[in-house]
Amino acid sequence: MYILTKNASIEIYGRFAFWYAVLVYFQTIIDYGFNYTATREAAALDYKSENENLSKILCYVSFSKIIIAAFLLFAIFSSSIFFDFNLELAIIVFFGALFSSLVPNWFFQGTQNIKNISVFNIFGKLSFIIISFYFIENYSLENIFISYFLSASIPLIYSIIFFRKFKLIKHDYFNNVIRYIKDGRNIFSANVLAVLLSNGGVIFLGLFADDKILGIYSFCERIVKSFLGLFSPLFTAFYPVFSRKFALEFNNGLEFHRKFSIILFGSSITFLLFAYLIADFFFTENIHYDKRYFSILMIWVLVSLMNNAFGIQFLCASGNDRLYVKGMFSAFFVFLCFVGFNFFDNRGMQVALATCTSEFLLLLINIKYYLFVRNNNIQV
Repeated sequence: MYILTKNASIEIYGRFAFWYAVLVYFQTIIDYGFNYTATREAAALDYKSENENLSKILCYVSFSKIIIAAFLLFAIFSSSIFFDFNLELAIIVFFGALFSSLVPNWFFQGTQNIKNISVFNIFGKLSFIIISFYFIENYSLENIFISYFLSASIPLIYSIIFFRKFKLIKHDYFNNVIRYIKDGRNIFSANVLAVLLSNGGVIFLGLFADDKILGIYSFCERIVKSFLGLFSPLFTAFYPVFSRKFALEFNNGLEFHRKFSIILFGSSITFLLFAYLIADFFFTENIHYDKRYFSILMIWVLVSLMNNAFGIQFLCASGNDRLYVKGMFSAFFVFLCFVGFNFFDNRGMQVALATCTSEFLLLLINIKYYLFVRNNNIQV
């Protein structure tokens, strides 16, 4: 949302970043972990029974998300009784998260058919930018998130039309919802902790720092996350591939992962170094840019990419998500300790270092578990 920093104050951008982080939390809760467990299950299906089983997975996962969303909405209303916050904005943010979560990207990933849904996702994001730029007056946060809600409906409508050819399952929902919730609890824990690590800095600054520091930190974080987001299609495409390879032949998946990690590490360093120089050149004169935050967070991006390779693409894809969750808990504990004590006068610097340090610790733990699983040939 560079439009906000160009045409509105840095304080407004900071408040937007805070509520966007809340939206990500809501979406993570609704997704629960199905986006990985269901993707893995769909990718490992036998082709002869694929259509019938895919229909079951689609119905059960979608229904599970709606049930979780209903509980979350109840929690939001209940919280408004005890805490003073903008309930109207929270509800708008909730529906934006719900619509985004109900888009079954996991299904298209698992079946390795992501071309069309990717186009509609991009179209939805572009419509969000256009609506924000042309039709929002005074940069009201309510209007901004309403436009997000509307843009999220575009890929959702396509998905509904696409899935009309699949059979609607009308029985045995309760038992299967319980089963999917049990299967996804490790991934859910990992996802919540991952979101807390990657967005916890914005939430912390939103609660304990002034809007200007929040805005400057959020601006730098958004730049580096835009670089990180360029790798998302790569990870999205490869996760079902790893899941299928590990399910069919563990050693073949292991060798494929080794080559993938080496190429990812080399290409990431090259790209991020180039991106750092270009971004620093373009944003040096921007009053919202802080090179200290940006430099630390660029290191965080590199470490985060390798964490995805060892944590998601290896541990989760091979069914060892329980080990990944253990590492996430350790990293999150370090993050809390780092931000909980006021080591620096500059809260933004404290949060940036906490984010980078905890991510690096997580990488060391993931590599340790990678070696453990590889040497013991552990496959779930």
